[in-house]
Parts: sequence; structure tokens; C-alpha cells
Amino acid sequence: RLDAPAADRVAAEAWARGTVPADDDEGAGAFASALSADRVRASEPLRAALRRARTLPGAGPDAAIALARAGDPGAAAPLADALLGSCPGCRSADALEELFGPLGEEGVEALARLADAALPFTPSPLEALFGLAPERAGALARDRFGAALAGGCVPEPLLPVLFAHGIDPFLPILEALEARGCDRARLRPGEPVAAGLARAASTDTGR
Repeated sequence: RLDAPAADRVAAEAWARGTVPADDDEGAGAFASALSADRVRASEPLRAALRRARTLPGAGPDAAIALARAGDPGAAAPLADALLGSCPGCRSADALEELFGPLGEEGVEALARLADAALPFTPSPLEALFGLAPERAGALARDRFGAALAGGCVPEPLLPVLFAHGIDPFLPILEALEARGCDRARLRPGEPVAAGLARAASTDTGR
């Protein structure tokens, strides 16, 4: 963080010498994330080392990200796999869109798979997909929301995303309640219920 070019150089030398601490998950990840995209793009031996590192539990996500940022061919699917195996919701929608977007159609396919696997309770991959392929994201959102309702669950984290992209979830929710014989006239929410453009979840006005 203090000297990115120096960290890039030190990390590249460690990968070249084979001295990256592979048995230290956190350390190996740091050596991958310190690499600049230009350096990775310019060195096939470095890219080969990072491809091998994608199988390491700790270094895998960082190695996959380094390859994706460098535009390595075939990087999208392993990137999605690495994120699914670690924490698909730990990166923001903007960060995911920045990673998958430059990878073209391959990136969209991999991001859609990531979003599908993460839904309905981890919506950031879906939000990123809305930025790259809105129609596909909308269809996926409706499908997974409907499946959750059919299973008797209202996935709260997904609601703000639906609202933000013009998809009203209230009618499907009411239909699901009525299908279960619920008299919605007797519902008494503990706080006001409003429809409209949702704020981010976990804020004073977002639910």
C-alpha cells in the first residue's frame, strides 16, 4: 500500500524464484494481489504460476483476480469458481463489474453463473450483472425471487435490488400469501410498508 511499484517488483521476483509461501494462504494471496496487471500481462511464466496458484485455498481468489485483470484468456470461469469457493458477497457490485466486464461474453456468462449460485441472499453479483446484461439479470432476478417465494421465503437482501431496477416484488409476495390462505387484510406490520425506489439495505430507510 505504501509503495505499490516496489510491492509489484518484489512479488514478481518471488513468483519467478518459486518462493511464494504457498503453505501460507494469506501470504500467498498477498503476493498475487500485489502484482500489477501490466506485469502479469507481459509474462507468460508469471501467468502460468498464477494459474497453478488458483487451486490454492487462500491464494486462489487473488490469483484468479490477477489473471482476470490482465485479460488472461479463459480467466472468467476460474474467477467465478474461486469467488464461489471463498466469499462471493465480499466484493461490491462495482468491483465485480470491473473484474468481469472486460472479459466480454465469457465474463458475462461467468458472472451470471456466480449470481445464480449466490442468490437469493447474496445480491452483489446480480447487481454487477445488471450493469453488464440488464435483461439477463432481470430474468434471473425474477426467476430466483419466484423460486424463493414458492419455497415459502421472502429473500430480504434481494428486495432493494429488485426495486432499484424497476421490479416490484409486492404483487408476487401478496399472491404467494394468498396462495397459502393468508388473509392479508389482517396483516399488521410492525412499521410502515412503502413501495418505491429502495435505499441500500441495512440503512434507516432500507430493508
